[in-house]
Amino acid sequence: MLNLKASRDRTKVKTGKCEGHKSYEETQPELIAEIIRLRRKPQNGKRLSLKKTAEALKEKGFKSCTGKDISLCLVKNIVYKTIEL
Repeated sequence: MLNLKASRDRTKVKTGKCEGHKSYEETQPELIAEIIRLRRKPQNGKRLSLKKTAEALKEKGFKSCTGKDISLCLVKNIVYKTIEL
């Protein structure tokens, strides 16, 4: 048990993460980049709403990790997590 904890601690120091689900940043970085691109505020207009961003991702064929369409809630979580970084 002690060896496993030491190994997990070394991995966390080296990579920053050891356990848990993989994030969208790790599994689908192109999805993150597309959300950021769509949400970027144009010079002479308004930023796309979260709902319209989700619809645009659906039109482009992006899917969630489970294979379902991208939802408004998922876009919101990704946007607000990206802002915190």
